[in-house]
Amino acid sequence: MFLRKLASALAVGGFLGLAACQTSIAGDKAADAQQAIDQAEKALAGAVSAGSVWQLIDPATGSSSVSLDKLLGAAKKKSEAGDYDEAIRIADRVSDAAMLGVEQAESQKGKVAPFYN
Repeated sequence: MFLRKLASALAVGGFLGLAACQTSIAGDKAADAQQAIDQAEKALAGAVSAGSVWQLIDPATGSSSVSLDKLLGAAKKKSEAGDYDEAIRIADRVSDAAMLGVEQAESQKGKVAPFYN
């Protein structure tokens, strides 16, 4: 009798521990998504101030190119919907493109703009 109660208690305790672990993982993913979005917002602000905001094509926004701020909005919506992996993926793309835009703007400072006939 004692062994049955002990086994039952261990099973319930293990289940509760697993549930707590899943909640912790989801909380970590949410925090990671928010951190990626915050980083993307900072990078995008840098690209805006440098005057070099790129446009990207991404499956999250359809088949046409959209500006980075719209793509960042899609990342926020994915995060709010609980799709943290997709939100992180999109936010990382926004960060990378924004930083590359700033790098491009800095590399072209002081150069004469091309003239097309």
